[in-house]
Amino acid sequence: MKKSFILTALLALLLPSIGKSQFFNIFTNSDDNKIPTWVQRAQEGRAIDNASDYYYGIGVSSESQDKANTKAREEFAKSVEVKIKSVYEENVKARGKRYSEKIDISNTALTDISIRGISITERYYNNEQEKYYALMQVTKDEYSQIFKDELDKEQERQIAQATADLNQEKIALEKEKRSNLIREDKTREKVRHSSESSKIKSERKMIRKATLKDKLITYRSFLGLAPPDKVISFRNGELPTGKHAVSMHLGISPVTIENLYYGFQFWKMTISTNFKGEGGRFNTQEMMIKFQVMPSSGEFHRVSASFGYVEFLHSLSKLDDLESIEPEYSPFLAATMTFPELFHSFGSIYADTRKVSLGINSYPTYDNFDDTLSLLFELHYIGHPRFRNRFGDAILIQAGVRFKTSEHITTSFIYEDHEMFVFGADYVF
Repeated sequence: MKKSFILTALLALLLPSIGKSQFFNIFTNSDDNKIPTWVQRAQEGRAIDNASDYYYGIGVSSESQDKANTKAREEFAKSVEVKIKSVYEENVKARGKRYSEKIDISNTALTDISIRGISITERYYNNEQEKYYALMQVTKDEYSQIFKDELDKEQERQIAQATADLNQEKIALEKEKRSNLIREDKTREKVRHSSESSKIKSERKMIRKATLKDKLITYRSFLGLAPPDKVISFRNGELPTGKHAVSMHLGISPVTIENLYYGFQFWKMTISTNFKGEGGRFNTQEMMIKFQVMPSSGEFHRVSASFGYVEFLHSLSKLDDLESIEPEYSPFLAATMTFPELFHSFGSIYADTRKVSLGINSYPTYDNFDDTLSLLFELHYIGHPRFRNRFGDAILIQAGVRFKTSEHITTSFIYEDHEMFVFGADYVF
C-alpha cells in the first residue's frame, strides 16, 4: 500500500515537467522524425523517391481524409493521362476498324478506368498542420498491365452491352415488323371492306335509281297530274289550278246549304273565304291567306307545302248576339305528298290552333279511268270545342267519293259531321 502511494506521488511530480506536446506525441505521428519521406518531399515541392519508376499522385486537404484521397486520385489520373491515351489508341488499332466503330470510350470514362484497380497506398495526418495527406502510387510496369486489364474489361463490357442493345434492337425491330404487318393487314382489310361497302352502296344506289326509273316510267301519267288543293273540308299545301275557285256543299235530305267557299289565286298566294252551315244557318266563317313555299318538290314522293294566316268566327247563327262575336286568329301549316304506289293517292295535312286534320285523295281506278273517280277520307282532331259538330265530337271522321265531270267541274257525295249525306260541287276557272 505504501509502495503504491509512493509511485503515485512520484508520477504526480514528474508529469508537470513533461511538455504538453510531448505527452500527446505518444498517440500521433506529428513528430517530424516520423513524417513519411513522401510527405516531406511533397511539403518541399519535390517528387517522390525514384519518381521515374512510378506513376503517383499526392493529395492534401485541411477538411478530411476523403478529400485528400480524392485529390490523390485526381493527381494520379493526370500523371497517367498521356499513357492511357496511347495505350487506348494502340488497343483500338490492334482490334481493327469495325471494333472501333462499336466501342467508343470518352475521356471521362478513360480517366475513371485509369484509377480502377489502384488503391490509396498511404495516408498521413499532420496534427500540427491539421492536414490530411494521401499517396497513390504504382510502378509503371505494373500500371501498364493493370490499365490494359481494366481497359479490356471495359471494352468487353461495352461489347456485351452493345450486343445486348443490338439484340434488343433486333427484337424491337421484329416486333415493329410484326406490328407493321398487322397494321398493313388491317389497312388492307379496311380498304377491302371500304371497297366492298362502296361497291354495295354503289350497287344499292344503282338499284334504287333503276327502281326509281321504273317507277317514274310506271307512274309517269299520275306524276304529271295536278294534285287537288282540298280533300273534303280543308285545303292542303296545293294551290287551285285556276285563278278562281268556288265550292258549295248541299245537304241532301233535307236540302240545306252546308258550305260555301270562294278563293282567288295570284302568283303563289290564295285569298279565300269559307262559310259553314249548321241547321240551315251559317254558323262559322273563315278568312284565309295562304302562301305556297314548296311547289311539288321531289322526283317520286313529291311534296308541296304552304303556310298562312286564318281568321275565324263562330256562333254566327245567334243573330241576336252578333255584337258579342269576337274573331280569332291563327297561323296554319298545310302540306301535300304524292303516294303513287298507294293506289295512286295524295296525302294531305293541315294544322292551326283549332284543329289538326289528315286526309287522303285516292284514285284506285286511275289505270282505267284516269282521275275521273277518287275516294276521299278525312280524320280531324278538333281541340276548339266551339268548332266541333253538334254532338261535341273532338274526333271527326268524314268520307266520300268524287267525280270529275269536266276539266273545271267536280262533284262529290260525302258523309259529313257524323250525321248527314252531302252533295258537293267545285268549279275552278
